[in-house]
Amino acid sequence: MKIVRYIIGLLLVLVILWAANWATRDCRVSPYLGENCLSLWVSHKLGVPFTPLLRSVVLEIVGLMLVVALYLALRFLSAKHPPSAPSLPDPSEPPRSGQVSDP
Repeated sequence: MKIVRYIIGLLLVLVILWAANWATRDCRVSPYLGENCLSLWVSHKLGVPFTPLLRSVVLEIVGLMLVVALYLALRFLSAKHPPSAPSLPDPSEPPRSGQVSDP
């Protein structure tokens, strides 16, 4: 089961890094030479004009997604089994020294 966690975590990191690469890569689409591909795709899909504000918002969202995904991947990969709950004392046993029994 540990190998499955490692594969899922690695795939999550690769997908997010691929999206970050796509968000910062320059597109060769006229008249937007030198602009990033993801912002152009978002403006096309949402039907809004391409603006520097849209580019900033897209890059901010990708950056936040990158931080959250890396945190979750590292937490998922280094997950430890939670400690087992302490067992309750058997009511038929006499109380140990230092414990007070209910009257």
